[in-house]
Amino acid sequence: MTKAENHKRLPTLYSLSLVSKMIRNTVQPLLYKEFAVGYGLPRVMGPKSQLRRLESFINTIAIRRDLAAAAKRAYIGIHLDFPV
Repeated sequence: MTKAENHKRLPTLYSLSLVSKMIRNTVQPLLYKEFAVGYGLPRVMGPKSQLRRLESFINTIAIRRDLAAAAKRAYIGIHLDFPV
């Protein structure tokens, strides 16, 4: 499976994580395996939204050691040449 195919499955995995606690506990580590912010997203998300998303990710993995252990890659491409 290609990286693009995996990326397309994220909304489905996220939806599944909302179904029940049992499914959430199975799916969440898959959602946190790779995290990307700032790559191709400025058209969809503004810089402040991207920073909030990054902050939320960092807070979550700081609190949830299981999700921190599942996180393998983080791609951060936010350009901080804007007023925050």
